Amino acid sequence: MFSERLNELMDAVGASVADLALTMNCDRSHVSRFKSGKRTPRPNGKGVMGLARGLYVYADENSALPALFETVTGGRSLPQDEAVRAVAGWLFGGPGSSGSADPAREDHPYRAFGSRFNSVMELSQITNNRLGKLINLDPSYISRFRGGLRSPRSNPGVSDDICSVLLNHIREQNKLRQLGLLMKTDLTQIGDPDEVQGLFKAWLFDAEGDEFSPVVEKLIEKIETFVPPAIKDVAAAASSAVEEMNVYYGNDGLRSAVLRFLSVAAESGVRQILLYSDHDMDWLTGSPDFMRAWSAAMFNCVKRGVLVKIIHNIDRDLGEMVDAINGWMPLYMSGMIESFYCKRQRNKRFDNTLFVCPGVCCIEGTNAVGTPNGLDKYRFDTDPALLSAHKANYDALLENSRQLVRIYSNSDNDRLSLMGKEGMNVLGTTIPLASMPHETLLRILDRNGVTGKAREDAVDAWRFRRDLLMDYLEKGYVHEFVPTADDEAIFSESVPVAFPDLDLTYTPSEYSSHVREVISLLDRYPSYRFCLLPDAPFSNTQIVVTDNVVAVTRLEAPRITFLISHPLTCQAFSAYAARIRDRYRMDRISAKTALERYL
Repeated sequence: MFSERLNELMDAVGASVADLALTMNCDRSHVSRFKSGKRTPRPNGKGVMGLARGLYVYADENSALPALFETVTGGRSLPQDEAVRAVAGWLFGGPGSSGSADPAREDHPYRAFGSRFNSVMELSQITNNRLGKLINLDPSYISRFRGGLRSPRSNPGVSDDICSVLLNHIREQNKLRQLGLLMKTDLTQIGDPDEVQGLFKAWLFDAEGDEFSPVVEKLIEKIETFVPPAIKDVAAAASSAVEEMNVYYGNDGLRSAVLRFLSVAAESGVRQILLYSDHDMDWLTGSPDFMRAWSAAMFNCVKRGVLVKIIHNIDRDLGEMVDAINGWMPLYMSGMIESFYCKRQRNKRFDNTLFVCPGVCCIEGTNAVGTPNGLDKYRFDTDPALLSAHKANYDALLENSRQLVRIYSNSDNDRLSLMGKEGMNVLGTTIPLASMPHETLLRILDRNGVTGKAREDAVDAWRFRRDLLMDYLEKGYVHEFVPTADDEAIFSESVPVAFPDLDLTYTPSEYSSHVREVISLLDRYPSYRFCLLPDAPFSNTQIVVTDNVVAVTRLEAPRITFLISHPLTCQAFSAYAARIRDRYRMDRISAKTALERYL
């Protein structure tokens, strides 16, 4: 009976064994044994609930829910949880399931960090506030950890502190045996406390095997928490005298040459400088005094309108890419940086440095790898013929490079076009502007007295984002992940509107009209998904992920958007978005039911 019904339902929704295994994130043989009748799960057990949920998710993502409901309920639509239980019951010959299993969680119990961390928090009976105080971390981060929206693995110190505090609480409450049951390890038989902590940390943080999320979170945290440097007098700080020489030696010499180069560039009136170096970065990072002077000199250049083109030496490594962006964050925030990465493999025999101020001066150094400090040399050239040759060398290197990051203002709509082919994932702090009705947009602007250019910019931003949304709904899919708004925030009119450069909030009626349009989009477009999160993954950042570009937008001053096209970075952000999607995906019926409370 079970295998016949499973085959019937798979045929009805058009799912193959491979399709269902991919949706369930399991081996094909697992599904094949159920399909052939070689294995039958227990009624209301985890196996059948996993199958039922997989069938439902596959039908939802392939516009086959009508066929599923026609087969299982005679055409009556149900919210996701009820539908999954109905499918599980129908597979065993009944009209539905009376079991209490939670299909959203029991198919892979404690697989992800969030679910494991939450289970230990509940076992130890420690609150978010209490843990936050003990490890000096905002309780909102703890909440995001529990929901699987964030992971502490980007900060090893926080990871160690979490393990120590939780394990101490569990020991104090004599609950080591219960923790061992969660971990499926008898911790009471292990006498070495360090070994217990090691096993606990491995179990807690190695659940997903996801090497991308820590890198993604580290980058966004840097963007989100950026504070402009306090340099009172940039020009004065950058004007420290340096000795003028034709050749400089060692790290100290290179530092002097660089300060001279930047000072000359700032005073020359040039429009851009060109930077490349694969030399060990100790010359830049090894002296705090020089770092301050270098930062001031760089800011002096960008303050005078000098565009900085830099080819980062990252060898296509994701960690190196993020470190490069993080290290240059203050200058990225100025909007005066164009960054690239070279497609060619780094030369392992020689270090090369090439800093060009076109038509004015240049630093050039080529030294064998391993040359002792003080013996490596760097020429400071001003001869026009040499400058032309150095510029040609840089241009040849640029020809074999691709843009790493583009920096734009949030209202620079035309430059923010995302050219993905498959679809778009949006993770934000409030409902995206694109789904707002036009009349609601105008009502909010009128109520707040927004006129003139500010009004034109707001309408242009809405129109651009609306067109982009419609384009993606026609050619791919759009998944939007937004935190739920509580009643207190709505009625106190503190829910923010996602305008790029305006700090405005909704009235309750405006919020309801926006939600009504989201429900309308869910009705009209099978490719549209709106998923409610318990919290925003990041507090003042919106992330838009497509298959070949990522946009990370700061929603607080300085309001700026990072457009990243580095392939490994896009892969990392896609994996992060997939993790959130797998945890919080909602079918259209469930999303509409959840949203109707706001009408």
